Amino acid sequence: MPDTVRDLCRELDLIHVVDPLKDSPLHGAIRYYRLHGVTGYRYVHTEQDLQRLKVACDDAQPTYCLFNNIFMAEDAVRFQALLREMSQVVRVRAIKSSPPASHQSSPAATTPQARRWADLSRRR
Repeated sequence: MPDTVRDLCRELDLIHVVDPLKDSPLHGAIRYYRLHGVTGYRYVHTEQDLQRLKVACDDAQPTYCLFNNIFMAEDAVRFQALLREMSQVVRVRAIKSSPPASHQSSPAATTPQARRWADLSRRR
């Protein structure tokens, strides 16, 4: 069955929509996750579920998540808070770090890392 789904998605350029807590997507330029609840529509996603979802979203591909259960609003707000927490930790680390001396005075930052450091320096 997975081969048939993958082949159809490739042939028709479709996005394979899944619940990442149950299956992995087989095809698509973006990830689109629909979470109906592990045991059904009345399910409340646990912190462990949301952590697993976060890992599934860490891919380089754009990802969309739709909670489609009775507690969808609450689950979505909790998931957003988890993602916001993660992004603040990354941002704080980047701001507290200082760029290597070789990148501080370089007028033409050519590497991606040098451009990021230059951008961070301008924001301070």
